[in-house]
Amino acid sequence: AKDLGDRIPLETERGYNTTLPVSAFDVKRQLIFSGHGFVITPLETGLRVGGAVELGGIERPPNFQRSKAMLEKARRFLPGLDPSGG
Repeated sequence: AKDLGDRIPLETERGYNTTLPVSAFDVKRQLIFSGHGFVITPLETGLRVGGAVELGGIERPPNFQRSKAMLEKARRFLPGLDPSGG
């Protein structure tokens, strides 16, 4: 596009999630907590808690507090959730 004279501003998107062991909690289907800004998705490799994104550019350091906050919310909704899978 630049070679044709078009300037297209692009921005990076950074997503945040935490993947826990499969044994962390028995979830069979994706759970969406839209009012709380996160989802829980069972994967073959584990249980993913995610949903936060930011448009902060590639120079800005990641804010891992976003992942931690989603995990804490998940623990409140799923009593017995064990992030270590033990």
